[in-house]
Amino acid sequence: MVRVVIAGVQGRMGQTIKRYAIEKGIDFDGFDINTEVSDNVETVDSFDFRDGDVIVDFSSIEGVLKNSKVAHQKKIPYLTGVTGLSEEHISHFKELSRDIPFFYDSNMSVGVHILSGLLKKLADEITDYDVEIIETHHTGKKDSPSGTAIKLFNALNKNSNFTIKYGRSGFEPKKKDEITFHSIRLGGVFGEHQIRFGNKFEEISLSHRAFSRDVFAKGAVDASIWLLTQKSGFYSMYDFLSN
Repeated sequence: MVRVVIAGVQGRMGQTIKRYAIEKGIDFDGFDINTEVSDNVETVDSFDFRDGDVIVDFSSIEGVLKNSKVAHQKKIPYLTGVTGLSEEHISHFKELSRDIPFFYDSNMSVGVHILSGLLKKLADEITDYDVEIIETHHTGKKDSPSGTAIKLFNALNKNSNFTIKYGRSGFEPKKKDEITFHSIRLGGVFGEHQIRFGNKFEEISLSHRAFSRDVFAKGAVDASIWLLTQKSGFYSMYDFLSN
């Protein structure tokens, strides 16, 4: 039986992934930093990664940097969806992926992947439109703009036509090649992203709304099982859903 190791199991996403694994009948273990050993949860210092077939990590940036190193040392497939990572982090992960299957995506939702694909197709058609990206998340989310908002921007910016602006204030007018991120933190919102295109004649709006964290947990667990059959390399939701 496949055993999934959940890093950050006590967090919001960790708990959702744990519940989904149980519902799917998938064997799992979990650990968190500074937690007592109990109920299938161990401290990060005592946990033996060799007991797992694949690691699913939604702990923290610090946790990901530590856990991915251990996964690399023990040659265990590794998946993370932690956001707020830098380009240097991604480059480091790509180095690790030379030796293990390494999966990273800022959003594990199928719907967001579909939206990203639509934006790539639109990139050549929106040269006469102003673009704004609005993302809303719960008040506990630390990074802004969200990793998903950046993912959507990159899909639109495949031709490198745009620059980024964070929020808006003062008296400076919007520049034509500028896409503005607006980050809203509100209550317990799981994740909403809206891309608005407009010119003086009309507006187009595309959006995605997550109704619960279950959509991310499902994507993460399903992708981690898929990752077990892959050779060493750097993978994303695009690769998973293209197979």
